[in-house]
Amino acid sequence: MTEEKIIRLKKDSEMTTEELLKKPFLRSKHVERILDVSNATACSIIRNLKKVYDVDPNKLPVVSSIPTECFVDYYGIGKRRYTGKGK
Repeated sequence: MTEEKIIRLKKDSEMTTEELLKKPFLRSKHVERILDVSNATACSIIRNLKKVYDVDPNKLPVVSSIPTECFVDYYGIGKRRYTGKGK
């Protein structure tokens, strides 16, 4: 079995953050877990990201979801962050 298929078969509650970020779309409950925020805040974040990235809601599998690429790009996940402490 490929890694992608294994990830799709796992329950969301059993997935790690890294596995969630490999999914093509993130739902509000995923954003809620990754950022450790309430469901209302996660929905608000998704609405704002849809506006920023001009996402067409008709092309999404679920109403309250966002492409993972947009989420990762906006929050800079996986990129080195400047700390001001030098190398």
